[in-house]
Amino acid sequence: MNKLEFNSILSKIGPLAFAAYSQEMTGLLPGISLPSIDFDVCAVQHLGGAESWPDTSEQKDGYGGWSWEEIYHKSKYSPEKFVIAVSSNGIFGGLFSGKLQATEVELQFVQRDIRCASLKGFMIPASITYSAILGLVMGRDVLTVCEPAPDIIERYRKSMKGNVSFTFGQKGEVTKMSVPVDEVVSPPTDQ
Repeated sequence: MNKLEFNSILSKIGPLAFAAYSQEMTGLLPGISLPSIDFDVCAVQHLGGAESWPDTSEQKDGYGGWSWEEIYHKSKYSPEKFVIAVSSNGIFGGLFSGKLQATEVELQFVQRDIRCASLKGFMIPASITYSAILGLVMGRDVLTVCEPAPDIIERYRKSMKGNVSFTFGQKGEVTKMSVPVDEVVSPPTDQ
């Protein structure tokens, strides 16, 4: 599969991911007005928006402050790598990226513009849901979050929902969190 074909698949996953995300979040948060979320394959115009995001790497519980331009260019021609732009209520406010491996989808970077308040609390579940659906569509069995920020490991675990396994580094830090994709989202059934 070439990059153009892969990007076409990524574009088609967006509506599926939004439907699954909406169903799950409505069940978890009844009565809460959920933001409308759109997933798009990252384009150059998204990079300009991300450049203006405040650097929060020293102020919050996540990492942040990545060069999305560098991440984008490393994935630009690779049919295994993806960068997805997330908009909430029509406002671009987040990016996530990852890579397809032989048996898994790796979610490598997730960042939200702190000024996009409507994505607060929703960016991690949205990126997890999208990545799990990508795994189902592409025949990958496992979703892995790589090097999660220590203070938000529990948020990732809750969003991953299933029987999450952890891989630890030499200093005891979590280097990977993995879960079967069908424990995050259910495969579609023929009716």
